[in-house]
Amino acid sequence: MICGSRSTSASCVARSRSRPPAVTGDPLLERALRVQMNAVETAPALLIGLWMAALWMSDLWAAAIGLVWLVARVVYLLSYMANPASRGPAFGAQFFAVLGLIGMGLVGVVMALL
Repeated sequence: MICGSRSTSASCVARSRSRPPAVTGDPLLERALRVQMNAVETAPALLIGLWMAALWMSDLWAAAIGLVWLVARVVYLLSYMANPASRGPAFGAQFFAVLGLIGMGLVGVVMALL
């Protein structure tokens, strides 16, 4: 009885669902939206890493690495808008900047606990 009602309910939900609207049109607009979405996805890790590194290690080094991330984001934007295949080095720079900030923060926390 329960399985039958669940499968009926699931099939009704599946039939009534509509697909989300797709963004299509100008390729430059689609690239700009992808760049913006990537920045939104990266922002929480950056902000947490920046906060941890500045609080537990060095605010000067955290600011310097944050500046590296910012420059890498601008280079990523320009390279992705020109040619999506050329975005790799800038993406790597921003990724390692965030990774470095988080690593600095974690090392600082561990040092404070010891």
